[in-house]
Amino acid sequence: RLKGFAFLICRKGVMTISVNQYEYRVSERMVIVTFPDDIIHIVRQSPDFSASFILTSDSFIRNIRLDMHQVIPLFIKTKRFPIVKLDEIDEGIFDHYFSLLSWAVGTGESSFKAKILDTLATSLLYAGGNLIREQIQEQLNTDSVKSRKELIFAEFTKQLLLHYRQERSVKFYADQ
Repeated sequence: RLKGFAFLICRKGVMTISVNQYEYRVSERMVIVTFPDDIIHIVRQSPDFSASFILTSDSFIRNIRLDMHQVIPLFIKTKRFPIVKLDEIDEGIFDHYFSLLSWAVGTGESSFKAKILDTLATSLLYAGGNLIREQIQEQLNTDSVKSRKELIFAEFTKQLLLHYRQERSVKFYADQ
């Protein structure tokens, strides 16, 4: 179990990974996103497997300024579809983010270091979120039949986004 978020891009080879007991095959140019308390198990990997990854604490993500109306539905959808395939352009964009974040982490202490990291991480999350949302929407469009649980959960998510600032009781959301 990780105590934070992980964002991994497969650069070469193949890996089979289990996230919360669901197995996924990750190959070149695929991104996998995991969340705090996800149960992760690397089942197997090819000898030539290599990847770039970012690990960050849950508190780091909570402390950067994100628009929760956009982020909460994205997080929920990413939990359902944690793997995204990148094209060459998207891979290049993420390479730039990785390089900039690596540079920022490696710089000496300065009064701007925390702000630089926060801004880069926020930008990476939005860029990744945009890509993930596009691909997840394509996958959701192919899932024409939704179960009752999925419909209830979608309605709960909608109500949560509308009322999360005022309402915190389970009863309120159950009544909705």
